[in-house]
Amino acid sequence: MTEHWTTKAQAAADTVAWMIKLSIWWWLLTAIGLGVFGAAPASATGAIAVRRRSRGERVRFRDAVGIYRSEFVSANLALTPALLIMLLLLLNLQWFAGVPQLTPRLLTLAALALMALAACYLPALYAFYDLRRHRYLLQAIRIVFARPLWSVLMILVSAAVVFGTYKIIILAPIAVGVWLHTSSWLGLRFFTENEARRAAATEQVDHVGGRTRGNDDVFALPTEPLRTH
Repeated sequence: MTEHWTTKAQAAADTVAWMIKLSIWWWLLTAIGLGVFGAAPASATGAIAVRRRSRGERVRFRDAVGIYRSEFVSANLALTPALLIMLLLLLNLQWFAGVPQLTPRLLTLAALALMALAACYLPALYAFYDLRRHRYLLQAIRIVFARPLWSVLMILVSAAVVFGTYKIIILAPIAVGVWLHTSSWLGLRFFTENEARRAAATEQVDHVGGRTRGNDDVFALPTEPLRTH
């Protein structure tokens, strides 16, 4: 029994240390990209590192730097549009604050919430699927609507990180690592389970109409090759 709890405590300590390390890497890599152009590849690097770690691989800082360099342009093309759209929506929300009509503010706030939730999926989506760069954001938005339960869990995770940071402000520097690890782990698990269902699903023949029907419980994520890194 003691050994069981000791193992759990050690695993928890390793996870905390990993999230702190992930935060440090993210801040350093973002700074290398001068902030604006560094955040997206740093987030993609973090998600890829989380995926490798979940497979039992050891990920060091030099590995993260190598991923960052190889994915710099690609990750910016795939992830930065979501950040720019959210920035534009924030500016619109600020401008609409001086408008007496409530509808523009509500619509802008709803669009901002949608984009923020889609952005939560983007790092894990980038780490798992090999898509054309302009398709990542569209697929993330599609997931938000197609899998509401996934989205609720993603909201709860993100809200917990924000609330914890607000209550314990000293945790702010490592909050990004906590969020990146939990959201990436959750997203990667979603996609892995979905792929397992896709592989196990067999088409059923509709004897009446002579057609085939797929398993409706499987979300038809892109069929492009999965990433191997």
